[in-house]
Amino acid sequence: MKNQVIYFAIMLGNKNREFAQISGDLQILSAKVIDQFTLTGTLFTNGWEDAFYEKILENEKSISYQKAILLEKIPRAAVLFSPKAADLRKLVSYHDVTLLIEEIDDFLISIVSFLKELNLSDSDYTDFKLTLKKMVRSLKDLANAAIFSFIREDKAETIRILGKNTDIEQLSTEITENIVASFQEIPLSGQQVLNIISLNKVAYILEKIKNCVLNIAKSTIYATEGTNIRHQLSQS
Repeated sequence: MKNQVIYFAIMLGNKNREFAQISGDLQILSAKVIDQFTLTGTLFTNGWEDAFYEKILENEKSISYQKAILLEKIPRAAVLFSPKAADLRKLVSYHDVTLLIEEIDDFLISIVSFLKELNLSDSDYTDFKLTLKKMVRSLKDLANAAIFSFIREDKAETIRILGKNTDIEQLSTEITENIVASFQEIPLSGQQVLNIISLNKVAYILEKIKNCVLNIAKSTIYATEGTNIRHQLSQS
């Protein structure tokens, strides 16, 4: 009996350490993707700079590496510790959030790829750049709050995040409407057409990033309560 108690105590300690390592790895991954938001926003402000682009690509490599570590550790923890329902939900949620963070990074890389081809130096694009930068900054703050609420298992903060109005869709609609108002009466060069199409695509991608961030928040509800609201809230 005493040996059993010692065994279970050791296993519990090992499990807690493994979960703490997974949480720490997720924080490292999160810090990199938050940095990607900052760098992307800077490109809207300063225009294209190779140094920022190289840093973004460097972060992308770190994100892929950190994701691989997490996707190795999470199933290993499930196999080693035969977790009960609550811990299993937590591991499933860590897996989902890891993939969502990677998806956010992929979207940001797509935005940067568009920016590389654009020429937004004319004053005609100033308002568009300011709006897009505002969207990026808003999403960065929302993503940071959602990720760390998940790590802390902070249900109250998560509910606040899910109820917050970020105006991302409204700002995206404003960009489309302003493009029509600004350029419909003038002949357009090939570069201007490319700029207009890409501005619309960037705004659309930022809407997709918001969906990923909200799904991270919804993963907190699943991890803490066992209630899967991701599909449910998507329909409302």
